[in-house]
Amino acid sequence: MFNRKNKHYWATFNPHKIQPVKIQGRRSINVWCGIIENKVIGPIIYNGSLTGPRYLGFLENEIENFLEELPLNQHVTIIWQQDGAPAHNVAPVTRFLNEKYNTWIGRNGPIIWPANSPDLTVPDIFLWGYLKNTIYNNRPENIQVLEQRIREEILVLNRDYSESITNSINHKLLENIQKCITSQGGYVENQ
Repeated sequence: MFNRKNKHYWATFNPHKIQPVKIQGRRSINVWCGIIENKVIGPIIYNGSLTGPRYLGFLENEIENFLEELPLNQHVTIIWQQDGAPAHNVAPVTRFLNEKYNTWIGRNGPIIWPANSPDLTVPDIFLWGYLKNTIYNNRPENIQVLEQRIREEILVLNRDYSESITNSINHKLLENIQKCITSQGGYVENQ
């Protein structure tokens, strides 16, 4: 099952689209990854829902383990980018990001996250689609297998395809920009 929050319906009017979802028996995980230059950072995997306090704990404690490995010149130029997920926008998270980063992108950030704007984060442009295509080629039997496949695929990406990461991101970003220009900011088919 995929996260229905990542599924977008585009229309020139509000169609009140309803997508039925089977809730009973559903188990979920949340996966965080970042991309710096041509390297995937992470994953950090959580079982269950991502809440504001859990996300703040992640920012305060866990992400630092990954960022400590970066050279200082990269560390000081990081622009933290997040989408409009509710856990990303609670007041303690906003305060933390304001103190930690000079520049960050988010719904309550110094650079405002544009409403209804999928495929603007680097992981959205490339990583999540790649992982879904490769991992769900053979559906995982359970959550543990899913988590292991995510970790393995990220290792493969970083080891074998690091140049492809940058090229794919640049190509897809230019493609999305061209679609926006062509539609004059209107409806864009999300592929």
